[in-house]
Amino acid sequence: ECVDEGLCPTPGSALLQTARKIDSDARASHSAGAEGEESEAVKKVDLGTAANYAILTKTGISTVPSSPITGDIGVSPAAGTYMTGFSFTADSSQEFSTSSQITGRAYAPTDYAPTPTILTTAISDMETAYADASQRANTKGSNIEDGNIGGMTLTTGVYTFTTDINIGSDITFSGGADDVFILQTTGTLMQSASTKVF
Repeated sequence: ECVDEGLCPTPGSALLQTARKIDSDARASHSAGAEGEESEAVKKVDLGTAANYAILTKTGISTVPSSPITGDIGVSPAAGTYMTGFSFTADSSQEFSTSSQITGRAYAPTDYAPTPTILTTAISDMETAYADASQRANTKGSNIEDGNIGGMTLTTGVYTFTTDINIGSDITFSGGADDVFILQTTGTLMQSASTKVF
């Protein structure tokens, strides 16, 4: 189960690139993606065309409260109506929509061609990337701090949890643009209000 459908790759399979700056208001801004060269510690996850999106999900994206997002967002196979809390304006091409909350575009399977095909490919790439990341061997220990990782500085590697992951205060992922961080959990990822992920 996941608190934020747009950020968690659970049954509906969603993927947010880990090399993004996120805060508790769901702000996402593009920095160096997981498409860089391989880290010595952890091989990069090939995101394929899913790398073109700040947020990509099969089930929906909600913004409560309103959240500025830098980058494109997409949902498929769920309809564009499953992107809630945004005020969308359809582009004249009908291939995407825009919103004052998004520095980028919003894509849905109900948009005109070629968008549905592009989204189908991106979702397939996302699922392949998720399957790859979920099978990576743990390199950093299990259930660190019983999942309460707020206030920590994490270094590159694969972290495994059989507990919920709670970000109760700011957290830092320390590394370069090409470093890879994977957090695997069977629980829920929760982030407290006014906290930031760096």
